[in-house]
Amino acid sequence: MKIKQNNSLTELKAVVTVFLFLGMAFATYAAPFNNLPLTLRQPDGTIINCFSSGDEFHNWLHDENGF
Repeated sequence: MKIKQNNSLTELKAVVTVFLFLGMAFATYAAPFNNLPLTLRQPDGTIINCFSSGDEFHNWLHDENGF
């Protein structure tokens, strides 16, 4: 005896799965930060106090004036 699946239930599961995956895709984003204090030590021993801003794809080091 072959069991017949309910097509509307199968379609509902597929739609819910698609929306869950889309929801997870739109919920993920880069972790931006601004003016994170950072201390750099140069090879000659000089210490530079600066700030780091950006995310994992685009980031930069700068001073308190943005230079």
